[in-house]
Amino acid sequence: MAIPAYMTIEGENQGEISAGALSEDSVGTATQEGHEDEIMIQAFTHNVPRGTNEQSGQITSMPAMKPMKITKLIDKASPLLHNALTSGEQLTLTINWYRISASGEEELYYVMELENSVLVDIETQLPSVGDPSQSHLAHMEVLHINPGAITWTHEAAGTEGSYRFGSSQA
Repeated sequence: MAIPAYMTIEGENQGEISAGALSEDSVGTATQEGHEDEIMIQAFTHNVPRGTNEQSGQITSMPAMKPMKITKLIDKASPLLHNALTSGEQLTLTINWYRISASGEEELYYVMELENSVLVDIETQLPSVGDPSQSHLAHMEVLHINPGAITWTHEAAGTEGSYRFGSSQA
């Protein structure tokens, strides 16, 4: 089983959207001790393509912004995230990535910080209730988020990169 990542979300208007998201009232038995005020990420994808000339390999454009896709359980943050989507609320997200250390303990090693982000789509997913092979699947939603700026930090190795979409930063 993959090690999950956890995120916090703060809304410009609503404040701490992720507060209590992994509490028992929010997710039942899926609660995670020590992460009660975070959202557990079940799946994550994001790509930042850059246009190139197929013949020469030369760069032809700045990096494009594609929405991040973050899959999460339906939780107490879900209605607030729908509020953020419908109102266009600016969001700040912190995504903490964990791994197993040499000593066998879970350790934070990678952090993504997103600023001036907006939700552009929320997909709610209910597994097929008539399919026994899906009986173990939970109710999920996929957040599609356009980040305004990203900072990537490898905590363990001490490296950092950042990009502000729409800037002339190369």
